[in-house]
Amino acid sequence: MGRPTLALVAAKSGYSVATVSRALHNDSSVVPKTREHVLQVCREVGYQPSIAGRRLSQGNKAVVGLSLGVRDHATGRFVSLMHQALSSRLAASGWSVELITSAEFNENLDIGGLILVGLARNDPRLSSPVSRTIPIVSIGHGVEGFCVAPDDQLGGELAARHLIGLGRERLALLYTRDADGSIALRNTAFTAAARAGPRRGA
Repeated sequence: MGRPTLALVAAKSGYSVATVSRALHNDSSVVPKTREHVLQVCREVGYQPSIAGRRLSQGNKAVVGLSLGVRDHATGRFVSLMHQALSSRLAASGWSVELITSAEFNENLDIGGLILVGLARNDPRLSSPVSRTIPIVSIGHGVEGFCVAPDDQLGGELAARHLIGLGRERLALLYTRDADGSIALRNTAFTAAARAGPRRGA
């Protein structure tokens, strides 16, 4: 059996090749339900859009940049897992992911989108002219624009509860002196939960 083709996806999905192509290119004319059906058929038949083909037709616009903060390292566990997950998900639509260090973040970036990680207080990336020319998603708290943020307060609280639930009575917390943002939220919540002790009836 040969490699699955766009024509096969079209035949299996019941849509035209043009519609399938637009769905895989995130064209706004394709409704979400149709796009999800097309992607489901792609998964079923094992079709993988060509990243190389998209790069040839769209250049760097087919790239999503993973922008690292000044303290992030490309080999760090969080960055590695993020890069791996993004690459896997975006590949289904023919997009690729490119790591961008803090030194490489400048006004000459020419890519399709950016995901900002490692945000710091008054992060210059948020006010850069780049943010007005490239769609950006930030991962973190207290930023303007579209962002995705974990519940750091609940995370700190759950960590303390877990240790207390194991019967630990003396808890310690290690943190940096300049901890702020999400780290500060976790620290504060952990400390409060630890001081509160076991829940009644627990």
